[in-house]
Amino acid sequence: MNSLLRYVLMLCLWVILPAVGLRGQCPRIHPCPAAQVTICDYSVNDSLLWNDGPYTWSPILLSEDIYEAAANLSIMFTDTCGTAPVVSYTIFFDLEQDNLQETVLTSNMVFPPGKMLYGNAFSIDYLEGDTMTFDKRDFPDSLLYRFALEVSPSGNGWVAVLRWNNLMAPDQYSQARLPEGRHRIVWRVVSGGVTKTCEYNFRVRDCLAPEVYCLQPAAININYDQLAELNILDVLDYGLDNISPENQLMFSMQKAGAGTVFPLNVFNLPFIKLEYSCADTGLQIVDLWVRDLHGNAGFCQASVTVTDTVGFCVVLPVACARAIFGNQDTLDNTVFQLQAGVFTPPFASELFLLSEGCAEVNLAPIPPGATYALVQPVKTDIALNGVSTFDLVLISKHILNVESFQHPWQYLAADVNNSNTVTTFDIALIRKLILGLVDTFPQNTTWRFISSDCVLPPLPLPLACIGNVSFNMPLGSIYPDFNFFGIKMGDINGSALTNSAQSPATPRNMAKLLASDVVSEPGETLEVPFYLDASGYRLGMQLALGVDPSKFEITGLDAPNLPGFDASCWTYNNQSGALALSWAVPVPHALLPDAPAFVLHLRARSAASLRESVQLNNQRLQAETYQADGEKQNLLLTFEAPQQALLVKAQPNPSQGGASWPLRLNQSGPVQLDLFDAHGHVRFHLQQTLNHGTHRLAMPNDTSLPPGVYTWRIQSSEATWSGQWVKM
Repeated sequence: MNSLLRYVLMLCLWVILPAVGLRGQCPRIHPCPAAQVTICDYSVNDSLLWNDGPYTWSPILLSEDIYEAAANLSIMFTDTCGTAPVVSYTIFFDLEQDNLQETVLTSNMVFPPGKMLYGNAFSIDYLEGDTMTFDKRDFPDSLLYRFALEVSPSGNGWVAVLRWNNLMAPDQYSQARLPEGRHRIVWRVVSGGVTKTCEYNFRVRDCLAPEVYCLQPAAININYDQLAELNILDVLDYGLDNISPENQLMFSMQKAGAGTVFPLNVFNLPFIKLEYSCADTGLQIVDLWVRDLHGNAGFCQASVTVTDTVGFCVVLPVACARAIFGNQDTLDNTVFQLQAGVFTPPFASELFLLSEGCAEVNLAPIPPGATYALVQPVKTDIALNGVSTFDLVLISKHILNVESFQHPWQYLAADVNNSNTVTTFDIALIRKLILGLVDTFPQNTTWRFISSDCVLPPLPLPLACIGNVSFNMPLGSIYPDFNFFGIKMGDINGSALTNSAQSPATPRNMAKLLASDVVSEPGETLEVPFYLDASGYRLGMQLALGVDPSKFEITGLDAPNLPGFDASCWTYNNQSGALALSWAVPVPHALLPDAPAFVLHLRARSAASLRESVQLNNQRLQAETYQADGEKQNLLLTFEAPQQALLVKAQPNPSQGGASWPLRLNQSGPVQLDLFDAHGHVRFHLQQTLNHGTHRLAMPNDTSLPPGVYTWRIQSSEATWSGQWVKM
């Protein structure tokens, strides 16, 4: 009995288990793609398909008309269950190319021909969305495309394919043309209660390279710089693409063999020009590339002939050009120009930058047939470089035969008005430059050059060898060097800076410019004397003051103790508060400690102190004075606190007429002025009661007062002053 049960049980297992195993494998899909499927488009875009804005959009083309490609999406499956399998698909579309699959289409959906739902991916059963039109052909509805599913036997199984058909011939299928973008499809096969799925991503993209057509042949010629330039338009005929419009195709080019991808420069821009040198003369091959908006690229080849019809590639000698200053320093930022004749217009070319003092003069740009050539330097600079009032001292000495120029080049430097003479007109023009009335020499350049072998006689001013070195053509013998001597106009003592690394020389000592600090009241007039801290003989002085225009108005300036000082020696601007002064004499002048260098006249616009309102402006004009031996002293402005009433000494002194004494009182009260002769007799007496502030005690011209030395005394409640006054 036990043996019989064991036999029956084994028989049941042998019959039932295989059937269960077969049912677990039906249906079976094979194979299902494991990676994204790429569907390439090689066709011309059909504007009547998938062109239904705002539901369709191509951000690359910036168009509602998205291109399409013939797609063959299918699966193969088998079924061993003995029942009829049911196949379906669900497609997730991204019709706006924004990486969001917003539209779903299933094989079970029924729509009017040429239409489908848009934006239904997030609705229940995908049933809610906007109706869009993917087929806009002007046909009857019966001929418009619909999505369909074609299932046909294949060997031991079946093949299911996503298709298009129409109502007129529903059993006739055509390839579905799916839109560009990244999409997803899910296949389902159901049989005997078992469901199998196959899901994968697919991308529809443009894979067709654009076409470009070359012009044949092209020819370019070497220019004076020994380079020939090829423009892309010299070899480009036109380009075509199945998707991108011609005006949106990108073109570039490169020399043949330079690469196998679309050529771009370091800024990711195409090459639209190519340069060829003398070494490239002859036949050259160019790769002309085109790229569409989807990155597909292609090229054609064009032939280019590089010629040198003028002969610029003839190797001529290379010489060296230098420009030096009086101290043998090399002049930076000097440009050398090469000119050649006879040509109309004259041939001219700027040459080479300075390198270690030598500019290589490549004579190759000289056109064949030139009868002569010349090299000349040009240098632009600030006109005030190296120019100061001390240069006026030296020119004045030369004009008055006190001390003539020691070097011939000084004649050229002094002739700033280019008149071939050195006169007071040159002094006046240089002083205008110092005072800021002009910023250039109108009739001259800031630098002039002479050839190094030029012999400069003192007078008359030489002209023949100024400005260039010339030589005859053809080049039988060439100078190995072109050396020039630079002359800075207006700089008589050779103090100009020759390069950016230099800085002005610092004087060995300084002098103080002293003034008493005064606190003014609105509307008050001031006469402020400025003194040098030490007496001595002076040849000149220059300075620039900045006066706060909101606090003081400049009304005048006197310098009775500076001979030759007049209105041309100073200038001011009340809007900016800028004042500049330049005084020079050919013979040293004694300046005593109690004699002010100048007196500044001010009117107070508000309550303010001089210390806070007046300062030197050395950025434009260095404040300096020149001693009898020519040594320069920089000036330092110092304001001293007044201890008592302030008195300025007799002005003028000496005098052929009367005199006056500027006075500033800190408090109101009586003031008395007495003038004594050598015997102690009072020759003039003045007594006044004055308010606090600035005043002027005046002594009129007395013709009965004989020439001589007189003693004056002024008394106030604050102080007593005395001194000597000379009548001539």
